[in-house]
Amino acid sequence: MKCVIIICGFLCYVQGMRIPPGLVGKERMAFNVCNSDDIPGLTWEEVEKCEAKFADLLANQNIPIPSKEDFDAADLNEDGTLMFEEWEEWVEEKQEEEDDSAEEESTEEESEEEESAEEESNEEESNEEESAENNEETTEEV
Repeated sequence: MKCVIIICGFLCYVQGMRIPPGLVGKERMAFNVCNSDDIPGLTWEEVEKCEAKFADLLANQNIPIPSKEDFDAADLNEDGTLMFEEWEEWVEEKQEEEDDSAEEESTEEESEEEESAEEESNEEESNEEESAENNEETTEEV
C-alpha cells in the first residue's frame, strides 16, 4: 500500500529533494499499481484516480499531491502519458537546475563577501594614509 502512496507524491520530489535511495523501485511499483489501463505509463486521469483513492493516506503522511502542471512538466514528450523514464529524467533535470541555482547563489555570496572585504581593506589603507599624512603634518609643525 505504501508503494501506491508514493505514486501520488512522485512529482513532489522535484521540490528540492534528490530521489532517495530505494525510491526508484517503489516508484516503479507505484506506476504499475496506478496504471489502470494496462498501457505503459500513466495518464493524468490515472494519477487523479490514485490521488483520490489514497487521499487520506497521503494527508496522513504529509505527501503533497502533484498538480496537473507538475504532470505536464514531467511528461517530457508531451504525449499525455508519463513514462517512468520521463519522470526520472525530469527529476534529475530539476535537481541539476537546483544544484546550478544553489551554486550560483553561493558564487554570488562569495563575490559579495570578497567585495566587502576589498572595500574594508581599501578603507583601512585610506585611513592609514590619512594617519600618515596627519603624522607628517604634526612633525612639520613641531
